Amino acid sequence: MTYQPQTEAATSRFLEVQEAGETLRVHFNDCGQGEETVVLLHGSGPGATGWANFSRNIDPLVQAGYRVILLDCPGWGKSDGIVNRGSRSDLNARILKSVVDQLDIQTVHLLGNSMGGQIAALFAARYPERVRSLALCDVRADEAMPSVGLGSKAEEESIASRIAGGERLVLAQGWEIIPGENLLAQPAVAGKLAVEVASLAEARLAAGVLECGVPVVVVLPEALASLKNIVSELKLSQGTLSLDKATITEVKTVGLGHRVCVDTLTLMERGQGMLVGNSSAFTFLVHAETEHNEYVAARPFRVNAGAVHAYVRLPGDQTTYLGEFRAGQEVLVVDYTGETSVATLGRVKIEVRPMLLVEAQVQTDDGVKTGAVFLQNAETIRLTTPEGEAVSVVGLKPGDRVLCRLDEAGRHFGMRVREDIQEV
Repeated sequence: MTYQPQTEAATSRFLEVQEAGETLRVHFNDCGQGEETVVLLHGSGPGATGWANFSRNIDPLVQAGYRVILLDCPGWGKSDGIVNRGSRSDLNARILKSVVDQLDIQTVHLLGNSMGGQIAALFAARYPERVRSLALCDVRADEAMPSVGLGSKAEEESIASRIAGGERLVLAQGWEIIPGENLLAQPAVAGKLAVEVASLAEARLAAGVLECGVPVVVVLPEALASLKNIVSELKLSQGTLSLDKATITEVKTVGLGHRVCVDTLTLMERGQGMLVGNSSAFTFLVHAETEHNEYVAARPFRVNAGAVHAYVRLPGDQTTYLGEFRAGQEVLVVDYTGETSVATLGRVKIEVRPMLLVEAQVQTDDGVKTGAVFLQNAETIRLTTPEGEAVSVVGLKPGDRVLCRLDEAGRHFGMRVREDIQEV
């Protein structure tokens, strides 16, 4: 079926929002039907609306698989006005919260331009659990941020001088990879560098340059089919997950089982590991083998992760079973602060070993949540404390505190689904 471009009239919607004792009629455009939602927040200039600011961005996002919401803030576009005596950004963040609640949208990707950036940042600070990614931007004409070629050392030096002098430039394709590294290594250039990418592979390359990555990636039209994956991967390489403090309730031996040992291409540090659990709704931060003991040297590239049936967290809000891991696959690495990165699997070993069942609970506003994980019974297998220390499972006892991740149950081939599910 041929794609039909979105139109303002066909996507125009209204909702009623209660604010300061008043009922406001708030306008928005609702485009596409993707499982993930992008909310675009306009600036404050004359005639600004969601559609006016972002009309050229809608179709590429919808074609990439997103649902797109364009909100008209109170006093702009077709939305009712209101006399506001407090923070305008605070008001607009509350309006946005009411809109996504009424639409039953649990999490969103937020992009705010100018005033919209203030709204997006405040919404993310107030409701971090509702935000999957956050982008703040201003709008520039092509002539204000031109694309420049990079074909020689002299051109590299000229571009570095221009960027350091305050110009906004985008490196055209051909920056890969040494010229890009040379520019990114210069402090006066690093935070201002932007590059073009025409594929998911080029976006991955840009995100990994000198480990820190290029701060701005301009996605060319030929990469629109990969836009969803590009957004997901670039976000997760710098994203943060909320972790919870769990209290150990029981540790007991359970006999033999097939356990999975994961070797990555990444050297992990103390406080880092992978999220593993019997349920995707309750995963434990299993620590990497960064610690020495008198019998075994540290292997910081390794996580002895758990039983074959266990869930493990992947990039892009996905999971898989440990027993389905394969070399070359990507896995999410998480540290004790919740910061995430992506590692590539180099080798996966499945062997029969003596196992332990570790059970824990977390007190939440909705009651006690319980979870469990099966881990190898060995001194080198460790969970992670709230302070980022590695604690061996053989010394673990009821009352000890470790880090976990609470989430909603329900996965279908690793993808999040909404269903009534009970796990024991």
